[in-house]
Amino acid sequence: MGLEYKGDFVRLYSGSFNRSGHGYQVRYIDGAGKSVRKMVPESAMPLEYAKSLDRQIGLAGTQSVEGPKKFKEAAKSYVKELDEHLLNYRQESKHGHKISAGTHKKYMIAVNLHIVPHFQNMNLSAIRISTVQDFQDQLRKRMKPQTANQVVNCLGRMMSYFVRKEWIEANPCREIRSLPEDAIERGRTPTQKEVQKVIMHCREDWHEVLVRVCAEAGLRISEALGLEWTNIRNDILYIKQSAVRAEIGKTKTAGSKRAVKISAQTATMLKELRVKSINQFVFANEKGRLLTSSDALNQALHPACKLAGVEPFGWHGLRRLVINTLLDNNVMRDHVQKIVGHTIGSKVTDKHYREIDDEAVLRDDYVLKFPEAKSA
Repeated sequence: MGLEYKGDFVRLYSGSFNRSGHGYQVRYIDGAGKSVRKMVPESAMPLEYAKSLDRQIGLAGTQSVEGPKKFKEAAKSYVKELDEHLLNYRQESKHGHKISAGTHKKYMIAVNLHIVPHFQNMNLSAIRISTVQDFQDQLRKRMKPQTANQVVNCLGRMMSYFVRKEWIEANPCREIRSLPEDAIERGRTPTQKEVQKVIMHCREDWHEVLVRVCAEAGLRISEALGLEWTNIRNDILYIKQSAVRAEIGKTKTAGSKRAVKISAQTATMLKELRVKSINQFVFANEKGRLLTSSDALNQALHPACKLAGVEPFGWHGLRRLVINTLLDNNVMRDHVQKIVGHTIGSKVTDKHYREIDDEAVLRDDYVLKFPEAKSA
């Protein structure tokens, strides 16, 4: 496809256009602000047709095909599309793109805190590869490489959107290499004795209940924070949703929706906690707002680790403890996967969670024995 003419309001392209075959196509923005694409009639001279249409649109005062020139104006359109994708997600639309509330919030943080403040007054056409490179260099000075890469990736999605809208010709982010990221530490898996110590040193009832729920059922912290009182039936928890960045959304995968069993003691503690609660959610702050995983870590788990004299570990450590303990106790692997919300047969269980201590394989019955060789 080639650009044959670029007027104030109309562009003329030549090439193959789906079922229309090879020919000429004009593109412009109509009076309602919608992008229009239509084939030039075979009886018309393409260039004259495009120029005539350009003059007509100019006289009618229609918006220029160029679209917004300043980045901040173009960003508003992108944010509007993100909002539409979030609405599709919340309405469980069968059509159209969807993004979860947590993903939407992550994108908006990158857009509002980093991208728009840096590029807002720049012309779209002035943003080059070197411009994005300078932006990346500034990011790496004040944040981790992983975070900087997420911000630049978000910028790349924005620029791709601008290309689709035909406001720019190419995405300059495509030529930007990601920063080398620090190795992600797997985190420490505590022992059952350590978890018991931590439970004994929790400062508030809800702290203890949260640690117990995650340590007994292997819940993701997002699943625990998304629990509502209606999701609890005696000693059974029904996992139906998750809370990511204090936003309720779907579970990580469709297979993560499940029922899990907790101990009778923890079930009793939950009933006692419910009597005091005035909130819809089991774990919420004093104002009834959802907690983030960091909130729960800093308020409940790490302070208890410190008081107990236990080396700190995270919520994922409790999940690994559950998976490894159950497997070590010869619980069927598919049952373990069902309990923790992994797809049956998934390699994730072994690749990212299974741990074997060096001492665990130092057993006599693991040694192959051969009969003594006959003397000559």
